[in-house]
Amino acid sequence: MVTTAEALQSLRDDPESFLKTNCIIIAGGATRNPGPTIFRMFEGDTDVRSAGSVRFWKKKARTFWSVRISNNNGGDPGPGVVLADDEFEAYYIPMKQVGDTVMHTFGQVPTDGSQTIVLTSQLTGCTFGYSAVNGHFFAAHLQPPRDAGMTQAVKQRTMADRIQAGMGGTGKLIRKGEEYQDIATVLGLYRNNQWDMFMQRIDWNPGDGTNGFKEIAGVMKL
Repeated sequence: MVTTAEALQSLRDDPESFLKTNCIIIAGGATRNPGPTIFRMFEGDTDVRSAGSVRFWKKKARTFWSVRISNNNGGDPGPGVVLADDEFEAYYIPMKQVGDTVMHTFGQVPTDGSQTIVLTSQLTGCTFGYSAVNGHFFAAHLQPPRDAGMTQAVKQRTMADRIQAGMGGTGKLIRKGEEYQDIATVLGLYRNNQWDMFMQRIDWNPGDGTNGFKEIAGVMKL
């Protein structure tokens, strides 16, 4: 069985290959603000396959990893905090509402190498945006507005406009119905003095109608 440390090293060494064979679902917390966070990563038993596979064709099976904010010191790294073997530190971009303040929404991710992983909660209808300009790296994750009178198109445009306003129009967006369909996992690795961002698209396959499963639909370096 692959350990968390081995999985993380494989992710760092060859992120695209790792994400093609390892499904990652990230759960976070909307009450947190952007910043360094302790996560726990462990292998789960969720049924995940490659795109277009037959459910019981075992050769097509993919490893499922669950990533959650750790209870270790409330998820806050700091002096004297010792990480367990299945824990790691990353810069977390929490999901926020359109009306939340800039300070609570937009994370200014370090570009000095002090953080080597940036990630956000799984996207299921939200919009994620990031911008790398003049040596700075900003990122934000917005949930759709809760206004029942808004059409889906208006909600999408509202999230996109909010992110672009906070990033001076330089944001690159990841949107449901555009860059992903069902679920997206977005994370970044700090390599060669820059942040490289990756997206794993995860679609829902209904299978035989009673036994559906997730499938890795694609991996993209953004």
